[in-house]
Amino acid sequence: METLLKYALELKKPVMLLNVGPSRADASPDVIKIDMPSGTILRDVARTVIGSRALEDPIVAQMLSSGVFKPPPSDE
Repeated sequence: METLLKYALELKKPVMLLNVGPSRADASPDVIKIDMPSGTILRDVARTVIGSRALEDPIVAQMLSSGVFKPPPSDE
């Protein structure tokens, strides 16, 4: 079975990868990579989609400010 990445590239679909550190897709010149923690991006997306409710609703605000941030181990 092919991977979703290979399938998308075969169909000439644009591919963007959100990942911290190296990945198996790094060798592909057709993959745009953003080297950032996904939590950072997903929080901003949620705030944009939800709008002002993200700050007004205490449950939504708590969800957007909670979670575990676990940086990848250093190679040193």
